[in-house]
Amino acid sequence: MQNTVFRTLWLVQIPLKEGWKKTKTLKRVKKPCQTRYSNLVRLRHLKMFKSMFQDVHGMKLPAGIGSLKNLLSLTAIHAGGGIAEELGNLIQLRRLGVMDVAEENISELFVSITKMPALPSLSLEAKHAFNKGNLILLDSFSPPPFLQKLRLEGVLEKLPTSFGSSERLANLRLGNSHMSENS
Repeated sequence: MQNTVFRTLWLVQIPLKEGWKKTKTLKRVKKPCQTRYSNLVRLRHLKMFKSMFQDVHGMKLPAGIGSLKNLLSLTAIHAGGGIAEELGNLIQLRRLGVMDVAEENISELFVSITKMPALPSLSLEAKHAFNKGNLILLDSFSPPPFLQKLRLEGVLEKLPTSFGSSERLANLRLGNSHMSENS
């Protein structure tokens, strides 16, 4: 399998037999998250899915995700464990979906996102978003200039003022935001 070139790797969280990770790809792979990233340098899309019937969390990735410089899309990942900082190396990303965004990782995450000037699609989901988890948006955060689609999931007090100057933003989705009309 070392010579296999992946363009897209789909990871789905589903319950499997004991002894297997809760992950399935097109072929059953034991411990796929322990894969050496050096074998996947040409990978373009890494997409994870979540189950709405369980406690929902992003996929926890081991260190080294920042070495996949050819990635164009990376979705449903857990923001913690130093991953937020590593995302800054993925400047070619066109689609980024981050879950479990919390106060302890938001600053590193925003620094990484600002290093992605051509990012057109961004999804941020608060930790425990479906249980009224707060999504902290810092006023100092300025969205990438080419951002066209933005999805924010979690309780919001208000949108940062810099979002009003996003000229290319065409699609804004606020899920479970509980914002009033005056926010």
